[in-house]
Amino acid sequence: MQEEKGDTYTTSELKRLERKFKLLEKNLKEEVSFSDLLAVRGFREFTYLEPLDFGGSKLFNMLSKYYIRRFLGDLFLYENLDEEELDRLTGKWNIKKTFIDDLLNTGILVEDSNKFVRNPKIHDFSFLIESFIAYNIKKKFDFDAILNVKLKELSKGGDIDILAKWKLELVMIELKESPPNNISLTDLKLTFDRFKSIFPDLFIFVLDTTLSIKRNIIDNILKLFEVNPKRIREGVYQVFENAFIVTAKRDLVSNVLFVIEKIIL
Repeated sequence: MQEEKGDTYTTSELKRLERKFKLLEKNLKEEVSFSDLLAVRGFREFTYLEPLDFGGSKLFNMLSKYYIRRFLGDLFLYENLDEEELDRLTGKWNIKKTFIDDLLNTGILVEDSNKFVRNPKIHDFSFLIESFIAYNIKKKFDFDAILNVKLKELSKGGDIDILAKWKLELVMIELKESPPNNISLTDLKLTFDRFKSIFPDLFIFVLDTTLSIKRNIIDNILKLFEVNPKRIREGVYQVFENAFIVTAKRDLVSNVLFVIEKIIL
């Protein structure tokens, strides 16, 4: 019977490993780019967008509030609206006029001929929330992030909402603002297929909702992958060793930061 080698290494193997570690140490003196991290995964051609920069305004602090994000989600359904329509919308969500001033000061809204027009440079509401998440990851951990990443070689298609990096670690985040019952089994499978194709060091599926996700997300994960996600804390579920689902229960951003700190740092 052949003996198992186990964890025993020969002198030549140890020397080979030592050379590799020296090479790695040398390369780490230079910053590892997104291109490097994607190339080793087989993705050499990609495009992306930089996050919006509203760090100097009150906006990103306000976006931590769930009702503000819901208000903005409604606001972004309009190309433009008059003062009466805006008053009706702010009344629905109990929004103060000072926040509308913040939206005008940051350029998210532009006043034009008695109409309030959404800034066309902001592609959609998702892009605003992706920028908000990227801002907080940068602020807390100093991770660089890029948004709406299109990978030419990705067979499953679609944009990657957020890619963040730290040293040799790649973090992938997908964001959905839809209620859980609007996320189909097909969409859920496609999202996790993209994760498996890219194989980041950490994947976070972010659902910006305080509704229960048991029937439409957790049960469907079990159906698709025969894995029952483990509840780590309120709003945080672990699907695989390096794949998590996060909701806005407790707090959306703190849940995302909790997972990153738990797995990457």
